Amino acid sequence: MKRVFSILGIILLYATVSLAGVVYTSKVTTEITDPKVKEQMANSPYGDMSQPVTMKCYAENGKKFRVEIIEGGNTFTPKGTVVISSDGKMAYFLNPSKKTYWKMNLDELQKTGESAMKMMKKFAKMRYKDIYVNVVELGNGGKIAGYNTNKYKMLVKYAVEMKVLFKKIEHKHKEETEIYATKDFSISDFDVYSFNNTFSTGIPEVDAQVKLNVNKIGFPLKTVTYKYDENGKLQQITTFEILSLKKDSVSNSLFELPKGYTEEPSPFAKMMGGQGVNQGQSPDSENSPEEGKSKKKFNFKDLF
Repeated sequence: MKRVFSILGIILLYATVSLAGVVYTSKVTTEITDPKVKEQMANSPYGDMSQPVTMKCYAENGKKFRVEIIEGGNTFTPKGTVVISSDGKMAYFLNPSKKTYWKMNLDELQKTGESAMKMMKKFAKMRYKDIYVNVVELGNGGKIAGYNTNKYKMLVKYAVEMKVLFKKIEHKHKEETEIYATKDFSISDFDVYSFNNTFSTGIPEVDAQVKLNVNKIGFPLKTVTYKYDENGKLQQITTFEILSLKKDSVSNSLFELPKGYTEEPSPFAKMMGGQGVNQGQSPDSENSPEEGKSKKKFNFKDLF
């Protein structure tokens, strides 16, 4: 489920621009370098989340946005999906071919994540240690989407120490990100969702240091993130790049829910117990009794 929300975060990435109006296209690609992780993602009940996704986006005044999935996609946002919001709080996921939609409260999503983290820290007696965040400038990054950029490299490391049922578990985290940023815009031109979806780890102690480091670099037009396992082995590489970006006036009608659409349950409601799918069951288990009987063993490390 963690990977699902990270993918949705990427789709909403840069969606809330506080400039007068902007239109842009962007692409995200994920390369899985660890065979075990690759197999897990290929067999995931949520579908293959590593497929490239290309989006056309419209945004205005920091709250209104529209994201159209024009290539690629996944189980939750297949090709043709349109994501809109008129206030930056409630997002609607439209299926134009079926004229249906499901919705997600972005504020509640963020609060749910924060509450879950607090509960985990209390239940598992978690603490974060050896936190290290550093950003270095590497010089000219060339032109991206027609804008001059500077290249930076950010290193984030920390360890998670947990005590569960008198047993201590420690998990080390390492992540490196190449950032190509332009001074033509500022990260402060974008609201909280931009930082959360671009750089946030979801851990306040770590995010405070990350934010101090990235607030001065300008607006990131491209990021390449390298994620490692606790033994230092590279697991995956995720690249997000804005392909074109221009200031432009955007019609309010693009951010409004079209007439004639019917609401349906969100895919998360279906997975967590709605529409006959029991919690802990895979989406297809209602059609496969044997699959429904099997339950994945809970592992605390899957949360990080």
